[in-house]
Amino acid sequence: MTVVDNLAPRCGGSLKNLDGTIGTLIAREADIAEAADFPDLMRDASIVFCLAGSTSHADSMRYPDDDLRSNCRGPLALLETLRRVNPRAKIVAASTRQVYGRPE
Repeated sequence: MTVVDNLAPRCGGSLKNLDGTIGTLIAREADIAEAADFPDLMRDASIVFCLAGSTSHADSMRYPDDDLRSNCRGPLALLETLRRVNPRAKIVAASTRQVYGRPE
């Protein structure tokens, strides 16, 4: 299994999050918006979990271009690359806890 992450510090990106997975996961630092640059990672995938994206409303207001890149351009690049190199792959797209409302 391969994990691709841009390791953005303000999103908590850190290889330490993968501690204990040596030998079971391969980590690759990359930006989902550049998915066309790594079709090899998707060519043989049967399932792709798309967990990329920015979730901070405050950051989206401060850094709208970054938000657009990670929440729109990135997933689109992933989908387009999969369409081109592996159209049979199943895609699991996650959302955020915010869709359920404010935690009580």
